[in-house]
Amino acid sequence: MTTEYEVLQENLTKLRLSNIRTNLTSLLDSEKLQNVSLTEALQILTTFELQARKQNVRQQRIKRAHFPYLKTFEDFDFSYQPSLDKQQILELNTLRFMKERKNLILIGTPGVGKTHIATSLGLQAIMKDQDVIFSTAQRMIQHLKTAEKRGTLGAALKKFRKVPLLILDEIGFMPMDDASANFFFQVINERYEKSSTIVTTNLPLSRWAEFISDAQANAILDRLVHHSVRIQISGKSYRMMDYFRNQTRKDT
Repeated sequence: MTTEYEVLQENLTKLRLSNIRTNLTSLLDSEKLQNVSLTEALQILTTFELQARKQNVRQQRIKRAHFPYLKTFEDFDFSYQPSLDKQQILELNTLRFMKERKNLILIGTPGVGKTHIATSLGLQAIMKDQDVIFSTAQRMIQHLKTAEKRGTLGAALKKFRKVPLLILDEIGFMPMDDASANFFFQVINERYEKSSTIVTTNLPLSRWAEFISDAQANAILDRLVHHSVRIQISGKSYRMMDYFRNQTRKDT
């Protein structure tokens, strides 16, 4: 004989209220549902379902974004980078630059926190229910080259064009041939004044011609720099700081 509890579980499955069904026992035993009206109980249960769904969607967005790690500004040591304007960085965390469709360009030598800042802003965008793609410039270009060979370039470009926030890391570490630079230009051009892009680069913008041709560099920068926030980080490497701290621990 089927019990009322089993019928309830079956009904929750049919209604696709999977989060309530999975946590049904703990929910029914919780103090929140003791001595409350039917209306209050339904409100508590449906709120739980909606919050769980929202969290699941955020976790899916984080997975699809392909961040190199998950770090926020709470993990950022501003005292180690005195050249940074902390208030400016925290203002960026409001994501107003995304509403204004501005780009963010983070310039500095390796290890100064460019990727950490970009990742933190990407996570904040996801917390505000926005999709994000994080990629190195080389990985994005390789993805587009592969899509071209498969005849799916249009769909691949659309993915990079439509995402509300695109983060391109490590620009300038590897030279770009003409085909690679053309793909890079297509992405930046199609996002121009439509959506925000964050780029991190180890080279000043005036030196981009060192890894890309002058004409292509000028065309890309013309669209990337217009309506942008540029932040130069001139400080010490966090990686070296961690290295010396670990060495000190070993020596003591």
